[in-house]
Amino acid sequence: MGSNNRVVDPNVKDFLILNGVVLTLVLFYLLRRRPRSGMRLSLKSGQVDGAAQASGAGSTISIGSKSPVESEVLEDEPAQRRTQVGKSLNVIFNYNGHSWDAYEVLGLPAGSSIEKVKAAFEESLAQVDPESRVFIETAYRAIVAHLKS
Repeated sequence: MGSNNRVVDPNVKDFLILNGVVLTLVLFYLLRRRPRSGMRLSLKSGQVDGAAQASGAGSTISIGSKSPVESEVLEDEPAQRRTQVGKSLNVIFNYNGHSWDAYEVLGLPAGSSIEKVKAAFEESLAQVDPESRVFIETAYRAIVAHLKS
C-alpha cells in the first residue's frame, strides 16, 4: 500500500491557526492579574473618616476591658498621657547611599546593651576583611551616639 499522506486544506489550516491565536489572546486577557487599586486618600481638610470620627463630648471610651467609670476618668487625662508610644530600639544609619540597622550589622538584637555591642564590634572587626572595617565602625559609632543621646 502507498503512504498515507494527508494534505490539509489551506483554508482549514488558516482557520485553525487564527482560532488558536484568538483563543490564546482571550485566555491571556482573562487570566492576567489585575493591579490592586490603592487606598483612596481624602486630602481635603475638615473631612474625617467615619471609623476614626469620635462622637460628641462626654462620651465614654473603651480601653481594653475598662468599665465606663474608668473610661470617663481616663477621658479627663490628656491624650498625650493616654497614648503610650513605644520607643524604637533600632538604630538606622546611612552608609554608601543605603540605610542600615546598626544592630543587625553587628549581628545583635535591637536594643542590646553597650557591653554586648562592644563585644560584637570587636568580634566583627577580627572577622571582616579590611575593606569592611569602615562599615562596621560606622555601625558601632551610630549605636554609641544613639545611646549617648
